[in-house]
Amino acid sequence: MGQYPNAGAGIKQVFVGEILVVVGALFSLIPLVGALIIIAGFVLTLMGLKKAGEDQQDYNKAVTLIIINIVVSVLGAILGFIPAVGGILSTLASVASTVITLLVVYQVIMTSNGLLDSIGAADISGKGKTVWGLYLVCNIIGIICSILDKIPLINILSGVISFIVGIVSIVAGILYLIYLNKTSKALGA
Repeated sequence: MGQYPNAGAGIKQVFVGEILVVVGALFSLIPLVGALIIIAGFVLTLMGLKKAGEDQQDYNKAVTLIIINIVVSVLGAILGFIPAVGGILSTLASVASTVITLLVVYQVIMTSNGLLDSIGAADISGKGKTVWGLYLVCNIIGIICSILDKIPLINILSGVISFIVGIVSIVAGILYLIYLNKTSKALGA
């Protein structure tokens, strides 16, 4: 057993939760099933981060950010129905949600990296920094493209760039899952 059994077990739950969110998104053609799987993934992720927080309290910051993100997302969906300005408000909420999600990933990776470094697992920690860099670049470009998407003609270019960023984001997501799995094992799950 590793030095951080709660963090290891918690990150393992986050790993499974993230996989459920991906599976739920794939089931989006069956909305109720997809939504239930995504909700289960979010709950498992929150429970995992809470468990990991027993060994390192900085994981609790990620829990708080996820709860804030849920509120922002719900508000964005509601504000989207306001005539004339709903689209703008919905886009702003979407951008805010993306930034918060990015902060969650940052918090999880940096907190995990601190634990990994303390047990001499710098190789996994280094991979976390790479994943973080990919997430950061993809999200910044994605936010810019979502804003440029509202401008006629430029939206064609932003669509192409968004497609490329989407592919890189999928790779980053896979690398994040691999990182979470290796981290959970290294920490004692």
